[in-house]
Amino acid sequence: MRRRSHLFAALAAGGVVALCAALVGVAVAAASPRTALEVPDDAIPQDLVWPWVNQCIEQADLGPIAGVSYFSVDAEGGMRVEIGEFGTDGTPVLDDDGNQVIDQVASEVVGACVATRRIVPDDSVYRDASPAERMQLYDWSVRQQQPCLASRGIEVEVQPLRDYLDPRTVPWYLLSQYVWTDPAGIVDDDFDVLLEARLACPPMPPYLAAQGVGW
Repeated sequence: MRRRSHLFAALAAGGVVALCAALVGVAVAAASPRTALEVPDDAIPQDLVWPWVNQCIEQADLGPIAGVSYFSVDAEGGMRVEIGEFGTDGTPVLDDDGNQVIDQVASEVVGACVATRRIVPDDSVYRDASPAERMQLYDWSVRQQQPCLASRGIEVEVQPLRDYLDPRTVPWYLLSQYVWTDPAGIVDDDFDVLLEARLACPPMPPYLAAQGVGW
């Protein structure tokens, strides 16, 4: 089953940027520097954060319009979200200072769901891939990632090489393309299905990830 998502979001280089339907002024708090810690086995890679948040919103059944007004991650990978209020016309409800009014009940429900998982903490300094590395990522996507996802029932096309060579894009996150860019909206898969595929089919060779190549 596929249905349109309440939440439209992306991860941007150097931080998290939420792009919520009919939502402006999203506040984002970055995690503070961390010390070494044990990562839970079911921790979520950072590129799957928004599919997880979206599933929690869908499960809360908040109605046709819902969006994140505030999102933060602590040093241990714990997540906190606040859900903003919307009027019947679909526009955000703002207070006298121009900030979106928080729906406390919805925030508690969604927040409790979101908090049951953690993000994989990451203190890496992300950098852009070089042209040669982008060609490697294209080859990796064609030969490794796309067939791996397809074997798990997740069909997604690899973008043309010219897109991989465009320094403004990061098309090697094929699972993100599958989740967010389908014409029908986000897939209504169980999140564990997406997580299993993501852990089995990494979006880039481990040696490039270890060298800081990312978003």
